[in-house]
Amino acid sequence: MENSKQIKRILVVDDEPSVAFTFHAALARLDGVEVEMTTDPLEAARMCREQKFDLLMTDYMMPEMDGLELIEEARKELPEIKILIVSAIKQGALAEDAAKENIPWVRYKPIKFNALRELVSSILDGTAEPDAYRQ
Repeated sequence: MENSKQIKRILVVDDEPSVAFTFHAALARLDGVEVEMTTDPLEAARMCREQKFDLLMTDYMMPEMDGLELIEEARKELPEIKILIVSAIKQGALAEDAAKENIPWVRYKPIKFNALRELVSSILDGTAEPDAYRQ
């Protein structure tokens, strides 16, 4: 099977169940993807230890473990995993943290589903340009 035809696996993590479900539903419409979701970042870290994911799409501020801690845990098990943070927190600290932690894509809620699907597709196929703050 050609690499481009392989199913890409996405893990969506958001502590707000309605947001996690909505993002899951939006991304599940993409061809060639399998989407898992959880509202618990600790569960997400466990999932990354037990399964392979191509993309981790996570919230930034969550109880018990924030998005940066989750990303660190995921990268221990899946060093090649691609990362997208989608957050309601619109402050400079997020962009600074993302740049420092080599997280190439950050988006803010609310996000249009077509724009989200386009971004995720381009991340998964390797054509997405990193956000400007990284350059």
